[in-house]
Amino acid sequence: MFLGHYGLRENPFGVTPDPRFLYNSGTHREAQASLMYGIESGVAFQALIAEPGMGKTTLLFNLVEHYRQIARTAFLFQTQCDSREFLRYLLSELGAGSKERDFVSMHEKFNHILLSAFRADKRVIVVIDEAQNLDFSVLETVRLLSDFETARVKLVQIVLGGQPQLAQKLASPELTQLRQRISIVSRIAALDQNEVESYVRYRLELSGYRGAELFTDGAFAIIASCSSGIPRNINTLCFGALTLGCALERKIIDTDIMQEVVADISIESMLPHQGSARSAPAPMVGRLAIEGDPTLEYVLEEAQNAVDATGAAIALISGSKMVCCATRGETAPRLGVSIDAQAGLSGLCVSTGKSLQCDDTQKDSRVDAGVCRRLGIRSLIVIPLLKEKKVVGMLMVSSARPRAFQKRDVGKLQSLGDLILKSTRCFSAEEHRVLQMNPRNAADTG
Repeated sequence: MFLGHYGLRENPFGVTPDPRFLYNSGTHREAQASLMYGIESGVAFQALIAEPGMGKTTLLFNLVEHYRQIARTAFLFQTQCDSREFLRYLLSELGAGSKERDFVSMHEKFNHILLSAFRADKRVIVVIDEAQNLDFSVLETVRLLSDFETARVKLVQIVLGGQPQLAQKLASPELTQLRQRISIVSRIAALDQNEVESYVRYRLELSGYRGAELFTDGAFAIIASCSSGIPRNINTLCFGALTLGCALERKIIDTDIMQEVVADISIESMLPHQGSARSAPAPMVGRLAIEGDPTLEYVLEEAQNAVDATGAAIALISGSKMVCCATRGETAPRLGVSIDAQAGLSGLCVSTGKSLQCDDTQKDSRVDAGVCRRLGIRSLIVIPLLKEKKVVGMLMVSSARPRAFQKRDVGKLQSLGDLILKSTRCFSAEEHRVLQMNPRNAADTG
């Protein structure tokens, strides 16, 4: 990797929501200040709306970390669930996991948590990320949580974070009562060119870079233009530029390098949609998501580092199978190997569309123990890749150690899904067939 070439301690352009890398642009500072003002003012509901890739999750993580020591906090991100599953998930994140399934018992337990916190003079703060995915019935359940109150104060404060579709949902007549209770709505806007340059320099400095200006003015202009000022897109472009610059043994990233990076990825797919008349995204040029795709290699490295995994793989659905189009690490299946999309933990992930975690493959009946033994896997997490609520593939991380992962690791990995889909969106059925004809595909991982 390019760390040594550029004198970096760590990757400055990772895609996991690390609060250390939160760049406080004007719009981010304003949103952060609004969120904290809402908490300190005791409002029951507030919302944060942002386009994908704008740093919304990082901002919400930062908010939770700020209050973690002085409040009871819950950060919820698995939002494709029904009301019962949501309440159980909420109780679990508040440290009161329960096998109760009826609403009355779960509401009583939640009320007990709120009253205990109130007596201890502690706030209870619930942050729900990707709230646009919540069904109307679940959003109504969320609204009812605010009914827990004393004569003077609300016992729980809820922050809804989501993409613009959340605002559209809240505007619907079915959610009038919830919309009326939202006191503050914050938004994150795209970065302008000066902020793009400051953002890149900030992340480089935080990662240990101490050299001369790494990007030329021309390179910065291309980054600002092609990223549309969206931090996630900036990260993708800069990572590609450093990777290519290292390969070419260049110490400075200039316009030639940036233009080649732009040619290697679908910048069109990174731009926000401008309406139904817009043409389809341009296909990726150059290496696809098969061997050596730099974006997928980047995602897998991020996934491994984020959760300290010994293996990671990305598989895309093709018929009743999934094909591994990128792999990394000692416990990952081989490139091109097919995985049964209708059996095992992978099949369950595909059929439910939910992220799943296995703490010990030798004790979990959901997994194929034989395959896991051959690969040396003792624990794993599988994350569905969703496009228009349909599972199109899977990110899998694994470890040779049992109980290697924690619940919060699932959230870290889910944030990588969008970037994977950008790289694989033009991976055609024909390319699936070519990949499956590869002789290396004989071993089925089940």
